[in-house]
Amino acid sequence: MAIQCFVCGFAHLDPLPSADALERFYSSEFWETDKPGEVARALDQADWLSATYADWLTVLEGRAPGGTLLDVGCGYGWFLQAAALREWHVAGLDPSRAACDYVVSTMSVPIKNGSWENSMPGVFDAIAAHWMIEHVPDPAAFLRWCRASLYSGGALLLVCPNEWTQAQRHANNYAAVYNYFIDPTHVNYFGQSSLSNLLGRCGFRVTDWLATEPMENFLINRRDYTVDPAIGRECHREIEMRDLSWTRAERLAHYRELGGFGQGRDLVCVAVPE
Repeated sequence: MAIQCFVCGFAHLDPLPSADALERFYSSEFWETDKPGEVARALDQADWLSATYADWLTVLEGRAPGGTLLDVGCGYGWFLQAAALREWHVAGLDPSRAACDYVVSTMSVPIKNGSWENSMPGVFDAIAAHWMIEHVPDPAAFLRWCRASLYSGGALLLVCPNEWTQAQRHANNYAAVYNYFIDPTHVNYFGQSSLSNLLGRCGFRVTDWLATEPMENFLINRRDYTVDPAIGRECHREIEMRDLSWTRAERLAHYRELGGFGQGRDLVCVAVPE
């Protein structure tokens, strides 16, 4: 069960899963059983992912201009590869052996199999954590670890789902699957305010907000992807084609506007140590 915790300042599961259970799940089950086919999906989206990651790196480089970058929970390494192409000195960290093996076999980037709790990889100019903080039982501890692992002039690029939004509540009226946005693997649920407050308590200041496209609009327009993944892929492909037809400046302007209002399916922020 998820609760809105006024002590933590964000929603999370109650009770929290055990650390041992989570370690087993993410080391050998998450990509293999919960997210099968992820490599094929990413390859199908390769052009769009490349453009999106380059956009995010452009924003990050405005605060941490090059140097060293650690991608925590890097998965199959797509963002690592994008950063390396922009001449960042990259390192990846992921608990999944299968994901790490894929990176080693397909990319010339360094990666370590392990979790942030038991790794001390050093100090970096930038840290990226995409769709990870919602999986961490103690996100405050993780953010404090990030702060301790950043140089004073460094920056954190954080991406996580934007949950319990007004748009999602409205889209529930049209979706066959109620609360379709709830993911059984998520421990925490954030909105812009709760994420910003948590970052502030952990010694960060947000310098930029972006977002990803709000998929809720498709549901409201009677394209119910909650009952058919093929509909969802078709909808997202339309977003991809539109994004690729825009310039980087146009994409950043659009997603900054969404992020500024706390809208969008995902929150994308750059934060710096205070």
